[in-house]
Amino acid sequence: MGHIFSKEESEALLSFTIYSLEELINTGWAEEVRETTKTVWELKEGDKYTFIRNDGGKTLERWDELDVDKNRRKYNHCFLTPEDADMELLRRESRAKAWMPEVGQNFWSIDSKGKSFESIWEGDYIDMMYFHNGHAHKTEKESIEWGEKYGKAF
Repeated sequence: MGHIFSKEESEALLSFTIYSLEELINTGWAEEVRETTKTVWELKEGDKYTFIRNDGGKTLERWDELDVDKNRRKYNHCFLTPEDADMELLRRESRAKAWMPEVGQNFWSIDSKGKSFESIWEGDYIDMMYFHNGHAHKTEKESIEWGEKYGKAF
């Protein structure tokens, strides 16, 4: 934590040497405070981001406005923080394990408060949301386990 200084016009300051912001930063007496990036679509040159590699690993990268950076963002492999990348990896794993019941078959899921419920598969848009998130299960126990492992990612 430090001090924020601003340049003021004053006769009292005329007797002191005034340094430019660049001089203060270059000599280590000051540092540039950048606004926090809110989304990957606001990344600027020099910003750091987390990249999910093809093998599922993560690396910290520097945004350089290169095509490789833009393609990583375009194809959803670029995240502001390692925690954001971890949540995406959980979502991908859940979706990869997705099970789709047959029409009329019972399945289990949990609500936003973690309470399990049983329903009948109709194949409508709500059922498909459960399927696409990997959140339709054969048993109540499976739905509770899913909530414990993946629920926070959704």
